[in-house]
Amino acid sequence: MKSFSKGYLKNTLSLLKMSIPAILRYFEIISRKFSQCNGPECFCV
Repeated sequence: MKSFSKGYLKNTLSLLKMSIPAILRYFEIISRKFSQCNGPECFCV
């Protein structure tokens, strides 16, 4: 059981490491969209 949880934790950490840049890029795109336009039309993607 311990070895299973250790492997699971390692997999989760590696998945997080891989997904963090994608999440950051996603937020960067959203913030860029918001900074480009001003007004309620920003919310229509």
